[in-house]
Amino acid sequence: MPCLVIGLLVSGTTMAAAAVEPRFLCEPVRPGDTAVRVAARLMHRERSWREPTFQIFDPLGARFIPKTQYNRIRPGWQACVVESSPASVAQSSPVSVAAASPSPAPAPGTPTTRAPRSASRKLLLTYTWLSLTLVSFGAAATLLILDESWRRRMAVSRTLEAFGQAFVREFERPLVADRCGRAAVLARLSVCPRRAAVDVLLAPAADRRYPNLADHLANVEYDIHRVLTTLDDRRFACGPPEARGSWVAIPLRMVSGLHKEGVA
Repeated sequence: MPCLVIGLLVSGTTMAAAAVEPRFLCEPVRPGDTAVRVAARLMHRERSWREPTFQIFDPLGARFIPKTQYNRIRPGWQACVVESSPASVAQSSPVSVAAASPSPAPAPGTPTTRAPRSASRKLLLTYTWLSLTLVSFGAAATLLILDESWRRRMAVSRTLEAFGQAFVREFERPLVADRCGRAAVLARLSVCPRRAAVDVLLAPAADRRYPNLADHLANVEYDIHRVLTTLDDRRFACGPPEARGSWVAIPLRMVSGLHKEGVA
């Protein structure tokens, strides 16, 4: 009889403890969840998040979140429903809630807290790789354009200089014959590849007065026409000669569109 009484007392105490100890049904807060959405998912009722049996628990901070802060819930927190009396929620420690209600394993396809970070990291890496690729292609294209521009400019410069030298030789040829091989004129070239132009500057030698425009304009114009006819290079056009101090400047320009064909 005493043993039966003791057994009844022990079983009664155990049942009382079981009745007092609350049971929690929890699931993690998912990315994009709101308190209204997760409460409706757990309790299947609208506005159930206002009820005292619904609580949101922060495992890292080991605390229950006040309902006034439900507008800022975070993924990874636990949304729990107390299945026993509401008063037991205040008597239960946050640590025991976390231990008694482990998070259920997420279903296949359920996003975890690391998924957005992983996706953001992949997106950032992809964007960085694309940016570097575009920059590399842009730099390579710029170098190719600059190299082609430099090569064409050098080719134009060589063509202008060669024509200027040929012009001087042909202009001086009959004058050299009169002076037994000595230089008949002084000559300089002013080459401008950007304008595809060369100015041939001629001046009389030490004991000569030709060429100059003050006394021999007609003769200079005749010699210019003779030289251009002899060279017969249709890529070039000649402007009117002009005096620059003691020099006679003969402007020569490459005809637009033809100089590219000639250089190539």
